[in-house]
Amino acid sequence: MFRNLVSMDVEESIRANPIDAVVLMCAATRQSVAGDGRASCDVPTIVISGGPMLNGRYRGEAIGSGTVVWQFSEASKPAR
Repeated sequence: MFRNLVSMDVEESIRANPIDAVVLMCAATRQSVAGDGRASCDVPTIVISGGPMLNGRYRGEAIGSGTVVWQFSEASKPAR
């Protein structure tokens, strides 16, 4: 119930103001909720996580948010 209320609050706050874009700062556990609320507004949005995140696993290796971003970026570039 409260996740839905947060989503509706984000959506109504965006719609109530004459703005061209939105920057949302939210905790990691509520990131998807804010994303749900902004998705139906058709406004360019950046969501910045402000809370802790658990490490994930990729191909059997433990990774954190940002620990291997540059490695993935380099791996995705075409060979020269």
